[in-house]
Amino acid sequence: MFNVPCVCIVVRMGKTEIIIFLVLANAVFLVLVAGIFLFVFKYRKRKIEHNKEIETQEERHKIQLMNTQLDVQQQTMQYIGREIHDSVAQKLTLASIYTGQMHNKATESEVIKPLENIAKIINDSLTELRQLSRSLTDARIQNAGLLELIAIECENVSDTGKCYARLTTSEVPEMDIAAKSSLFRVVQEFIQNSLKYAECSEIHINLKIENGLLKMNLSDNGKGFNLSEHKHKGIGLNNMRRRALALGGTFEMESSLGKGTQLYILVKEENLITTK
Repeated sequence: MFNVPCVCIVVRMGKTEIIIFLVLANAVFLVLVAGIFLFVFKYRKRKIEHNKEIETQEERHKIQLMNTQLDVQQQTMQYIGREIHDSVAQKLTLASIYTGQMHNKATESEVIKPLENIAKIINDSLTELRQLSRSLTDARIQNAGLLELIAIECENVSDTGKCYARLTTSEVPEMDIAAKSSLFRVVQEFIQNSLKYAECSEIHINLKIENGLLKMNLSDNGKGFNLSEHKHKGIGLNNMRRRALALGGTFEMESSLGKGTQLYILVKEENLITTK
């Protein structure tokens, strides 16, 4: 008579334990799933951060490598410039003196005229070599800022009277020799191409810092060209692109016949200074 209620109590307690077990199992499962998701999320975040760090290191390495190359190049150019001045130019000077002496002593007209031509060729070569020597040993890029270098370049172009070059800019931060040299060479190449091929009357250069980016826009009002036909041609165009990309920047050129040429370069401000 008294055994039946006891069996009912046991059954009820068994169901409660099952419910508790299921609740705990589900809770453990949810915690496990949440833990897996959290682990995957942190893993992916760390992987992205690691990849970004690798990319940043690669960019810094490229800039440092370019800086070293430019230092070596600068030293080499200075050495060549000194050799031209101290050796080749001196020998040409002696040749010019000897030719002048021969010209002064010559009496036959058949000899005088060729000697005059030889002397002229030697003197012209000597002038060009001296100009080359000065340009190779020029320390302006090391000592002057980018804006000063570009301003001087614009002034030299405008002084020719053939084309007016103007620079508009906001404050630009100090930068190392690699970035400064690369950007200045891009400007020089663009100006030279505009003067040689574009038949332009105006060149405009704009530099500014905006949202952590150095923005450099160059344009001329020349005759333009078909960009698709010159995309893979020309050392100058490839050099400009290479210099911009070496700084981790972007390079975009637009041109069409009769509408001039525009060049847009963007470089992160942090890439303008090499991290030691």
